[in-house]
Amino acid sequence: MIPVSALSQPETIAPNSSSWLKHFRKKCDRLLPIPWNDSYSLTDAEIRLISHSIQTFQLGESSEGNHLMRVSRQYAEQTGDPYWVETVKLFIGEEQRHARDLARFMTAQQIPLAQKQWTDTWFRKLRRLANLEMAFMMLFTAELIATLYYPALGRATRSPILSALCTQIVYDETQHVCFQAESLQRIRRTHPKWRLWATDTLYWIFFRVTAIAVWLDHSPVLKTDGYSLPSFYQAACNALGRRQKAMGKRQEAKGDQ
Repeated sequence: MIPVSALSQPETIAPNSSSWLKHFRKKCDRLLPIPWNDSYSLTDAEIRLISHSIQTFQLGESSEGNHLMRVSRQYAEQTGDPYWVETVKLFIGEEQRHARDLARFMTAQQIPLAQKQWTDTWFRKLRRLANLEMAFMMLFTAELIATLYYPALGRATRSPILSALCTQIVYDETQHVCFQAESLQRIRRTHPKWRLWATDTLYWIFFRVTAIAVWLDHSPVLKTDGYSLPSFYQAACNALGRRQKAMGKRQEAKGDQ
């Protein structure tokens, strides 16, 4: 898999919509070149290994984001944030780029696109019922777990195209996790303690159930990267813990200013 260092490294991003808007705009010109003309064809064994898994993730990346845009407009009106709506729109656009690129690869390798998948269906239903805070929590979970999944997918075959795609997606998803975590801090900063406790308790359950579900549905690909169910579950929890610790330090730094 191509190292992430092949991409331009992002500048330090201040946790506000204006800075994230600039970041997403600049990234349009900082994408990793994908070797679309490479002639490598997946073997039958590689196709069997990744087909179901890549179909599911491609479908998950393909959301139009209508509900998220609707609750984002409501949030922008409530807070008077003039940058928020366009920032979220560009974030959704990056997810849709992932879907298009994965679909292009799958079509070239004669892997059918999935039209429906039960985990994706339920995830979308939950998001449509969620307010902005809960929608971002669900997206944060998906993105954080994706930072573990896509490196495994990129190493599961010998395709230079898939390797480059996964490198770009991991880079994007890592930035999305930061964006969502910092956005959640702003959204939740006025919540009373009882509400934070209740929300965090529900999220603790949701995150862990999701990690287990991803393992059960994608274990063939994850096993190629050395994961067992316990090690993948632990890696997901560790990734969550690191992100929470990083945001805690950022909050402390702001408090000292």
